[in-house]
Amino acid sequence: MQTIQRKFSTLNGIRFSYLEQGGGEPFVMLHGLMSNAWDFGFQFERFSGAMRCLAPDMRGCGLTHAPDPARVTLEQAVADAEAFIESVAPGGKVILMGHSFGGVVATELLARCPERLHRAVIVAAPAEKLGNPIMKLALPLYRAAAVPLLNKSLIHFYALNVNVDPANVTPEIEQLLRMRNRFISRHDALAMGAYFESMIDHRIPDLSAAAGVPVLMVFGAQDLLVTEKSGALLEKFLPGARRVTIRNSRHSPMYEQPEEFNKILESFLNG
Repeated sequence: MQTIQRKFSTLNGIRFSYLEQGGGEPFVMLHGLMSNAWDFGFQFERFSGAMRCLAPDMRGCGLTHAPDPARVTLEQAVADAEAFIESVAPGGKVILMGHSFGGVVATELLARCPERLHRAVIVAAPAEKLGNPIMKLALPLYRAAAVPLLNKSLIHFYALNVNVDPANVTPEIEQLLRMRNRFISRHDALAMGAYFESMIDHRIPDLSAAAGVPVLMVFGAQDLLVTEKSGALLEKFLPGARRVTIRNSRHSPMYEQPEEFNKILESFLNG
């Protein structure tokens, strides 16, 4: 089996970093905020024997730098993802998976270009309106206080205590997160604030055009960031979708419970 390769491609005027492994049908994976392509290490390991696994670092994240990470937007992320799909499958289709903010981007792509998607997987994506007064007031505080204080220890603590239940962390999970966290810095934190601000009044788009695309939604029952209400709300817009809840998982089931997640994913991809 091929090893995971780090590659670069210029899209929309930005030099994008992405991971690639395997060959066959393109399987594009989009990460969430304060994260990068390494989130999907367990999926690369499982599926790259039969598929071409691809995961870009989003604009302002990981090794994909933005001229001003404090000004990136959801609209840019959607356009970047669409350009990435075209670059790896010119005129063709891909399987698309998005986690958290990446799931929001995937949902937008389901609305905008369903003809490019063979199947779609949405993992722990927020669907409820984020624009409450507390959230809007918190953004300036985040930029003023949290970003300057950010360091590797805080990043690792957050990864092991919020994204996952620390009781579920195995040596393999910790190794994956340490690899991922090597590529997280303050520009990721700036991008997180900007992306969050750009989607604070986001609404689920009209998804009627995506009726013919098989969709799987996966949520963690113990998620501290995204409630199962998001899954129920998305289901109203995607009535044919399959929704699965992983009981012993928080926000990142693809690496907190990789064996269970991959079995669910494999069943969906083979269906």
